[in-house]
Amino acid sequence: MEYIAHKDGERVQTVKEHLYGTAELAGSFAEKFGNTVHML
Repeated sequence: MEYIAHKDGERVQTVKEHLYGTAELAGSFAEKFGNTVHML
């Protein structure tokens, strides 16, 4: 079962897609401080 995080007209983003995107952004911010985020 997929859960919807965002829906904008025709565009739908699942919770999984949202969380992976958020993790990617967090990783890019962490790199500025010499840290990384590891994806499972």
